[in-house]
Parts: sequence; structure tokens; C-alpha cells
Amino acid sequence: SNDDCIGMWSINTFPDNIKEICPRIHGWSFRLDYSPDGRLMVYSQGDTIKISNVDLSDAPYIIISNIREGLKKDYYLQYLSFTPDRKMIIAAFGMGFRNVDPITDRPCFKFWDADTGELIRLLHADSEIENIAFSPGGELFAATSMGIETVKVERGIRSQFTATSDVYLYDWSAGTLLAKLSGHTKAVNDLVFTDEGSKLVTCSMDNKIIVWDVNERKQV
Repeated sequence: SNDDCIGMWSINTFPDNIKEICPRIHGWSFRLDYSPDGRLMVYSQGDTIKISNVDLSDAPYIIISNIREGLKKDYYLQYLSFTPDRKMIIAAFGMGFRNVDPITDRPCFKFWDADTGELIRLLHADSEIENIAFSPGGELFAATSMGIETVKVERGIRSQFTATSDVYLYDWSAGTLLAKLSGHTKAVNDLVFTDEGSKLVTCSMDNKIIVWDVNERKQV
């Protein structure tokens, strides 16, 4: 929250005795995630990313500063999480609904080593990032997207992002876009890999759920 605090709540006592047990973190936080093993928490704080024990009892043991280094100042953090193996931190950056240049304003992913804070990879995206899902092994991830459209305004023409029907499949370690999955006709709301990682399931505003074969890059 922007009240300088991360709230941690007891689910077992909900809704009668919800209790905040985390101390103040001295700065608003925009994104956070738990590690898959439940031991660590990653959260954003201004222009930094911090990794701490889940109860925030100790000072952050990894602090990643200047997370937007190399990006335009208008870029902001859209997504933050651990990879499934807990070895990496992934963050997605974009321009949101601000006026954008479709040539130069490219959203991107950054990957940091979760143990050292070292930047491992910068991966540019072809469209604004909405949502991300990792394959069970963590080698691949899929992202829903927002596209760029040109609209007329009072003083001319401007470009802006709008929700699209495409899903993008990436191999993050190789730094490559494997496929653009096209099949929905309206914005994709969510996506998830099956437990064995061979299928990707997406749901959309077009009232459809599509199952994709990950290896063949096509609908089942």
C-alpha cells in the first residue's frame, strides 16, 4: 500500500480477528510476491526491489536499486514475482495508458538473480504486458498483452494501448519470443499452464476458453 506498510493477515481468524503483523517498511509498495517455498517475500518500494523474510523481521537481505535503469522515466512496474524455481525475480515494465511511441516505447521484462540481485537478462516485449504465467519448470512463460492503436483526438492523432486478443509465449533463458498465439477475438483475461506444462489454457472476453498445445504452438 502507499501507507508505508505491508499488511499480513491471519486467514484462520478471518473475518473476526484480522491482524496486521508486519512493521512499517518506510515507503509505499506497489507489487509483491511470495517465493514458491514460502520463505521469502519480494516487494517493490519506489525505484527499488527488496527481498526479505516473509515476516519482515529482518532487514532486506537483497536490495535491487535503480530498477528502471536504461528505461524511460515514464516506465513503471507492472508485474513482479519469483520464478517457479525461486532462483530469479521477474519484473515487467511498460507505459500503461500514457501516450506512447509505437517504435521506441517497447515494454520489457527484467530478470534478476534472487540470491545476488544481479541483472541476468533484459527481454523486450512486442506489446504491453497484462498478465504472466510460468510453465511448471520455469523455462517458459506466457503473457497476455495490450496492443497499440491510433486514435483521433482534438489536436491530431495519438497512440495508446488497448487490450488485445493475442498471447505471447517466451523462452526467458534464451531471450526469445517463441510464438504469438492468436485465436481469441477479444481481450484475454487470464492464463495458466497445466501441471505437466504441455498445455496452456486461456480465457477471454469473447466467452471462450482455449487450450493450446505448448510444443506445437497451436490450439488443441
